[in-house]
Amino acid sequence: MVWSIIDETHRQIIEELESQTDRGAAIIGASLLDRRLEEAIRVHLLDNKVTEKLFDASQALGSFSAKIDLAYSLGLYGEKSYHDLNLIRKIRNEFAHFDTPLNFDSQSVASRCAELWFPKNVEINNQPIAPKEARAQYLRANYLF
Repeated sequence: MVWSIIDETHRQIIEELESQTDRGAAIIGASLLDRRLEEAIRVHLLDNKVTEKLFDASQALGSFSAKIDLAYSLGLYGEKSYHDLNLIRKIRNEFAHFDTPLNFDSQSVASRCAELWFPKNVEINNQPIAPKEARAQYLRANYLF
């Protein structure tokens, strides 16, 4: 898979993501998007202690969900991105909070992955992207953000 590398830390996260179990890939992939959303939001906020506090885990922008909502409200992306980011969040939550065996072939996860818009509709270098496997759909959606 080809990734747009931002920095060395990002490269290391991607390498780890691609070598993970399904559970690890779901959680790490969403964490990568959480970080990117935070970086995009911070561009629009003051660089001070109050902003830092807002991103603490127990504060207003501490959750992935809050960042998804705020970034959409700021117009940083459109409805399709908002839809896919929320699906990615739900998939991540399912992997993170279920204590039973789970993988991308599990019905609930596979059906959410099949709902992702970007992996089926965005082309790179004039080549359509339409992975069939749920894991590939999820990772491709993560990559496109």
